[in-house]
Amino acid sequence: MKKEFSICGLTLKNYGKIQDYVKILDTETKIPVTIINGKNEGKTVLITAGIHGGEYPCIRTAIELARDINPEIVNGQIIIIHPVNMQAFKDKSAGIVPEDGKNINRVFPGDKNGTISRKIMAFLEEEIMPIADFIMDLHSGSSMEQMASCLFFPVGASDEVAKISMGAASNIAIEHLIASRS
Repeated sequence: MKKEFSICGLTLKNYGKIQDYVKILDTETKIPVTIINGKNEGKTVLITAGIHGGEYPCIRTAIELARDINPEIVNGQIIIIHPVNMQAFKDKSAGIVPEDGKNINRVFPGDKNGTISRKIMAFLEEEIMPIADFIMDLHSGSSMEQMASCLFFPVGASDEVAKISMGAASNIAIEHLIASRS
């Protein structure tokens, strides 16, 4: 029997899918998450979208993935957060969290005692990312940006991480693969 999978108070006892909102630390901010516990054992993949609230194509992609992925054909677990920056998505503000004017993509590391942007990042860094074997952070152009499809994968860490990352990246049908050293 498949082992249970639990994060942020959401538990799947067997294989299946659950969709709900999770609260960011000591705030009233909640973000939507889908957890898929595959029928078979395997790695855990985290997919985030909407770090910037105006990146509608990636947010839609994450929502559709969350809706369409069938747990019966999944090996391992998939965690999908869609969107991370719920406030900017609701407020239609392209790249910042409206409450503090910060870009979540620029507030590393997070801080549990910081502004809401830093708390969101701390939540991701402390509660979600440690569970994941692979992290895919989806970005897209906003309504005024044209972008070529590309995938950045880390090669600046250990040789083992670089090899695994390059292997995973080469199995994704995207034309432009970019080895990132930072």
